[in-house]
Parts: sequence; structure tokens; C-alpha cells
Amino acid sequence: MRSREEPGTAEPWPEFLNGPLESPLINAAGLINGPEKRGVLRDVETLAGSAIGGITVGSWTLEKRLGNAAEHGEPTHYYDPLNKELVNALGLPNVGIETGERMVEEILDIAGEKPVFFSVSPAATEKGANPVEEAVELVDRLFQAGAGIVELNVSCPNVVTDSGTRKPLMGHDSASMEKLRQALSCHPDCEVFARRLGVKLPPYLGVEELRIQRRVAEILTDMPIAFLTVCNTVPGRRPVTDDKRPILAVPGGSGGGSGPAYWEAGRLQLASWRAETSDALPIISALGVCDGEEIAVRKELGALAAAVNAELWMSDNWQRTVTKMLGEYADYCD
Repeated sequence: MRSREEPGTAEPWPEFLNGPLESPLINAAGLINGPEKRGVLRDVETLAGSAIGGITVGSWTLEKRLGNAAEHGEPTHYYDPLNKELVNALGLPNVGIETGERMVEEILDIAGEKPVFFSVSPAATEKGANPVEEAVELVDRLFQAGAGIVELNVSCPNVVTDSGTRKPLMGHDSASMEKLRQALSCHPDCEVFARRLGVKLPPYLGVEELRIQRRVAEILTDMPIAFLTVCNTVPGRRPVTDDKRPILAVPGGSGGGSGPAYWEAGRLQLASWRAETSDALPIISALGVCDGEEIAVRKELGALAAAVNAELWMSDNWQRTVTKMLGEYADYCD
């Protein structure tokens, strides 16, 4: 851990950040993504021109993915203005790791002084594919390409398999998480991982999932990682029309829920992981971060930073939305 401290606190900043964030707000994975390099770089430049504290790019997978819209049609997302819930089933459209490796230095140059979180996700859906091997390869290749911070996403609920079902979440499978721990711990660069790698987890909501969470927490204690991101969207959300027809075009019509509707769930997940890890790992708090007050509450609950997605996804001006949220944060703190 470095000795640099955030002004006004006695808490040292974790090494992967190299010092204080410009602001306690970052974007969550999924916002800056897509199968075209030009669009990704454009979006990085847009957020780099704002007061956001950090920029997350990805999640990237081994192979380039066009996403669910290319295969199943639109819509792949829906916002319910009454419940203030955004449901998406994008399916990780991204450039793929080979192109991503070549983009790392360019993205870092565009981001300037802002830390960049490069998110990757094992998306193996074919029989016999090994998501743990995919995860380790993705992490290793990004660090070798010059990434300073990598976020391993073990929680995307929107990858559709050939049979139309959803790819199981690695983060809900303690056996897979134990295999991941072993694979990362045996890697020659595990010391780098322990300083620079984070894991993005799914929500743990039901009784059985809470049991899994306790086991995953034990595994994470011995895993060479530097931080957690808690948590991804809530799986299994299925918006329907008035006559009960599914709105989303993907098989089953379900996606991951996020947005203001989930502010309480986001707080509870953060508090739960603070208790499970006994403050051993810094936590970036996502899900339901919708305004400046929510940023402040997540900080009060022990988060290193708050991660926003839905508010930016629904915005036609990211820089203005960041300014608004951080202005609300300052007002709330005052």
C-alpha cells in the first residue's frame, strides 16, 4: 500500500490507483464497449473531458462479439420510467482481446491522468470451453499489453448460449471461483495481480446465494487481487408489455436490471461485502448509483468510489451528467 492519502482522511490509497481520484465517481463496465474501435475511443475521450474520477472500458472477451442485437434483433434494453429500472441484455458486444491489446496504450494516452479500469469477461458458452482458463488468459494479456488496472468480470448475466439459455455466472459457482483462485495464485505474475487486479461480482440476493457468497468471500481472501467491484446487474429481469409479451428480443426476454430502482440493493450489497471481507479489500460500489447523494452514501458506507452506468446510458450528454452528479455530491457533503 502506498502512503499517499486522500485530503482530509487517514486512509492510504491502494497501490493500483497510485494516489487520490479526481472525484469519487467512475463509470461501470458496459458503458464504454462495442465491436468497433472508433466508438470505444470516442467514448473514452468524452469521459476523459469530464470530472469523472476513473474510466472503465469493456468488458472484453477472447473473441470479438457483435452482441445479442446482431443475433436476435432489437430491442436489447428497456427503461421503465415508472419503476426507474433499466434492463439490458446487450450480450457483451466488444472488440475482442486481440484488438483490445492493441488499443491499451492509445486509451491510456486519451485518458491522461485518469486511471483506466480495463474490464474483461470469460464468456465461454461452447461445450468443453474452460472459463477459468479464459479468465487467466484475458487478465494476463491485458497486463502484458500495458494495462495498469484490470477488472475481471465474473458476473455478466446476458451472454446467451447456443441453446438460448444464459451462461452460468462464475461468481455464483464457488467451485469455479476456487479453480480461479488456484489458477491466479499459480501464475508467474500473481504478485502483479495482487496489486493491480480486481474482481467484479454478481449480486447475492437469495438464501442459497448468500451461502455461496460466504464461501466466495473465503476464496477471495486468498486470491491475489487488489479490489472488488460490487456488484453487476440483477439477472433474470423480464420486462413485458401490457398483454404480457416480452419486450426484449433475446431468447426468454430477460436481462440484467440496474438504475435508480436498485439504490437500496446496491447499498446492501456494499454493506454485505464490507462485512464479509472485514475491510481487507477496497470496494468500488455499483448498482443504483443515480445521483450525488448516492455517491456520498456509498462513500459513507465504506466504498472507495461509486460506479455509475444507467444514468450515463440514458444521458445524451455524459459530461453534463457527470458535472450534475458531482455537483449534487458536493452539495450533499456541504
